[in-house]
Amino acid sequence: MMNRQTTKKHHRRRHRKAKTNSLVLVLLFLISLLCYLATTTRGVVSALTADEVAVKYPNCNVDVPSYIGDGGCDGGEYNTEACGSDGGDCVDFKYPNCNVEFPSLIGDGLCDRGEYNTEECGWDDGDCDKFNEKYPNCTVDFPSWIGNGDCDGEGYNTEECGGDGGDCIKFNEKYPNCNVDYPSVIGNGVCNGGEYNTEKCGWDGGDCDKFNLEFNEKYPNCTVDAPSYFGDGRCDVGEYNTEECGWEGGDCDTFNKYPDCTVKYPSFIGDGECNGGEYNTEACGSDGDDCVEFNEMYPNCTVDYPSWIGDGDCNVGEYNTKECGWDGGDCLAPEGYPDCHVDYPSYIGDGRCDGREYNTEECGWDDGDCEPPAGNSAEAVSSEVLSLCVVMANLFIFGL
Repeated sequence: MMNRQTTKKHHRRRHRKAKTNSLVLVLLFLISLLCYLATTTRGVVSALTADEVAVKYPNCNVDVPSYIGDGGCDGGEYNTEACGSDGGDCVDFKYPNCNVEFPSLIGDGLCDRGEYNTEECGWDDGDCDKFNEKYPNCTVDFPSWIGNGDCDGEGYNTEECGGDGGDCIKFNEKYPNCNVDYPSVIGNGVCNGGEYNTEKCGWDGGDCDKFNLEFNEKYPNCTVDAPSYFGDGRCDVGEYNTEECGWEGGDCDTFNKYPDCTVKYPSFIGDGECNGGEYNTEACGSDGDDCVEFNEMYPNCTVDYPSWIGDGDCNVGEYNTKECGWDGGDCLAPEGYPDCHVDYPSYIGDGRCDGREYNTEECGWDDGDCEPPAGNSAEAVSSEVLSLCVVMANLFIFGL
């Protein structure tokens, strides 16, 4: 039989053993957690480089190889057998016969039109069920606009679409014969011309009353569809640019300096931006003097949009020529790669792997963008964690 001292000593040993067991359980939990992280890290889906796509999916030809296996299901050419169903990203997509460009829109809570709202796509995965039930004959580009509180014109404000889902009820009561594209601008405080400034639309809901009074006093013999165009700084041709209309309230004074200039948009003449083609001619005064500096720099460069020259983006074709200074320098070979000739040099070394002609030795494999970072991949990280896991397990087993 144990005495009091022996019993006390025995109790201390049991208490110490219990504390040790608790510590063991904590260490076991930490080791298990590290092992779990290591194994799950190995399963993380990471985007493939262009080289990896070429090896794994030799028949997969897509514009952006880095989309393959990036974790998001991309449609079209990406979600094909040749591309491994977007590198596995689309494996869980539950509509095998639904071929849409953006599968992520399926079931996003908004009813999308066209090919999304079909039986093959589960009526947009149920997003369009209520819409289809309520408006079976309503075919519009944006079904979510129906009943959103704003009155939309065109094909929305129709009987088939319930007067834009009820949004246009008040408008239709007030202006039953006013058929305009944007009913919401009627009575918004700004005078809109054309079909808005008519009797059936209440002279734009009253917005044009004052303007019409002043306009008729100033130009009694001027009859145009949109009087509000007067004085907006843009020269409109035809009935606007006449003596009866005061040369459109002075808007056409600059353009009228060039009587032999016949262009589609007279307001482009002398607007401060060099426009090419028929605008940059002698008859139009070198686009109202807007192209004088450009013509001095590139006298033999004839392009439709001279403002694109030297804007920082490489434009191919007639822009990327010696006469146009290789697009004003925008298309010069990237620094360090004299033999790299691509459409968009700015893509080189931008941090994203671009395939095809960018991912070549001449372009430094997209200046390193297509080379997987050494020792920084998910596989490398998980291996390090597994190694640490083994070391800790050995210390625990042999050290305790």
